[in-house]
Amino acid sequence: MITLPIFFQAVPNLVQTSDPRVFLVLGFNLIGAILIVKAARATIRHRRFGDTYFEFDTLPFSTGERVGGKIHLKLDTRVEHGIDLKLSACARSFRGRVIAAARAR
Repeated sequence: MITLPIFFQAVPNLVQTSDPRVFLVLGFNLIGAILIVKAARATIRHRRFGDTYFEFDTLPFSTGERVGGKIHLKLDTRVEHGIDLKLSACARSFRGRVIAAARAR
């Protein structure tokens, strides 16, 4: 919101003069727009499902072993037959550090 006045003032002038700095101004404001959209989606998701977390049955566990637990979330609808989830994980090495990521489907 702070950069919008600069955006509306600078972009027409930069476009008229064919200045390549227009891409810098557009990119900077595009990043802000993307962050606003992601924040809105996260807020909607939090209002719908509440504080969602995974509670492990046993800790600690070793890599490659079977892991069990409970997923805690708020659902407004009745789920007669349960929910099927698949938890997949991958680990990548980036400059000597291992980055692990998990995703539920």
